[in-house]
Amino acid sequence: MSEESNAVIESITVTYESEDIPSVSTLEASNIGLDEATLNGELTDLGEFDEADTFFRYRETGATEWTETTTQTLTETQAYEETVSGLESETEYEFKAVAEFNGDEETGDTLTFTTLEEPGDAEIVNRTSPLEGSEYQSDVIDHILDVEINEDGDYTVTIEVDGEQRFTDDINGAVAGETYSYNEQIDTGGFGAKTTEIEVKKQSDGS
Repeated sequence: MSEESNAVIESITVTYESEDIPSVSTLEASNIGLDEATLNGELTDLGEFDEADTFFRYRETGATEWTETTTQTLTETQAYEETVSGLESETEYEFKAVAEFNGDEETGDTLTFTTLEEPGDAEIVNRTSPLEGSEYQSDVIDHILDVEINEDGDYTVTIEVDGEQRFTDDINGAVAGETYSYNEQIDTGGFGAKTTEIEVKKQSDGS
């Protein structure tokens, strides 16, 4: 008669604790201009480390390569920032905060910002009337607006109502920084919503 052998198997559970590592957050960009912006981030945790190298990566949205800013070595949790310049106007950029430590890195969320539009030679500002698409109970409407000059030159201001020119004014010898105010009463030819187009054109080059 054969003897039956019993095998005893011991189960061992081993738990590996993950290293307590730094973390970083990306904050909204500020001071956004035509060709520059301030990138903001925060080192939110140092974990078991005494310091972390923090910086930003940024690029034009859709580009393949990132540009890195100067590294800031932080020894405590705090917000940090970096101003980047040489950007293209009216362009969307994406960026993220980065923290490096012991050869590894952690990154924050990727956020975006858009640089400002390059101003024209002159622009319409502080326009308070008329409001597009509004119904008016009068056939005479006040057009209240300012024209701000950004570059020296001669300009022509025109107002069209439903495609018909109702007002024109030449500004000759305008100097950058000057502002011309208008409060003109325009006969619209009847009640109802009107499409108003106000244009400032430079006489010398038609821009």
